This record gives sequence, structure tokens and C-alpha cells, in this order.
Amino acid sequence: MTGPCLYRRLLGSDFDRMPEVLRRFHDSVGGGASATGVVRVRRGSRALARALARTLRLPPEGDGVAVMLRVTEVAEHERWERTFGSWRWETRQWLEGGRLIERMGAAKFVFDIAADERGMRFRSVRVAWLGVPVPRGIAVEVEGNVRGFDTEWEIAVVVRAPRLGVITSYEGRITPTS
Repeated sequence: MTGPCLYRRLLGSDFDRMPEVLRRFHDSVGGGASATGVVRVRRGSRALARALARTLRLPPEGDGVAVMLRVTEVAEHERWERTFGSWRWETRQWLEGGRLIERMGAAKFVFDIAADERGMRFRSVRVAWLGVPVPRGIAVEVEGNVRGFDTEWEIAVVVRAPRLGVITSYEGRITPTS
């Protein structure tokens, strides 16, 4: 695809408010963007939350987990390949109805995203499993914050479910490599 990157199209003028490191990374996706970092991954303490994390193929728990990120443009989508240690996790992102959609295996999340001078905030507003909408009262929710600095960004993501609490969370620092 030629033209503005997915996040620039989604965020409009707010894209230009973000820290330069985030703008450069997203603008470079057309040619393939990559980054590395280190995160801390936590799983929920309840057995059912841990089982759900495995079902959703979320990264395993660990401290000082090496992360590699590769984002490439594929037609109107972006392929996000993440490696947490030896755990590989791939998702697809695209725009639909003015919102970011991310498919993770059988799950499809719809996100609202806000951007400002500090970075971006993600909040899931709907989820479907195998194409069937999941009622809000039982749907998994994802919240994420990306805060840009001079040469890197900080991420904090929490995945939770009603009545189960946190399923998985991860936080750390990421540095672009291309």
C-alpha cells in the first residue's frame, strides 16, 4: 500500500502530536519496522485466568524477557510479529469504521485509541470470538499505554476479564532498530 501509514490514517492530526520516536516507527512500517526491548510479563493469579491466557496465546510470565517486534505492511493490514523470549505471537491490525481492529487467533478486538504529546492510549471496546460478538459483561478487555521518549518508548499493557481480573500484563521499554 502507498500513502500514509495505518496509525497516521487512524489518528489524523493527533498522530503529529506524538513523540517523534513513535511517529518515525509507524511511518516506517511500509518498509518494515523493527524494535527490541525488555519487558516484565505477569499472569493472573487465578487458575481460570491463567487458562484463558494460554487459550488466547498470550506470552508466558517472566522478568527481563527479551522482546523483538517486527511490523510489516500487507495490503491494507499490518502484521505485528512479537517474540517474548522464545514465545512467538503474531497479530494483524487494520482500520474499520474509524477504529483499530486487531485479530489475535480466533479473537478480534476493536480498539479506541487516543494520542497526544506523551504517546498513545489503547482501550478495547468490543471483542468477537470466532466471529461471534462476546457480550460486554464477559468480554476480555485490553488497555495499553505507549509513552515515547527520545530514542525509545515505554509500554504497559493489561488484559483482564470481568470476575477474573488480570489475565496477563506486560510492561517495559522498547527501542526501534530500523
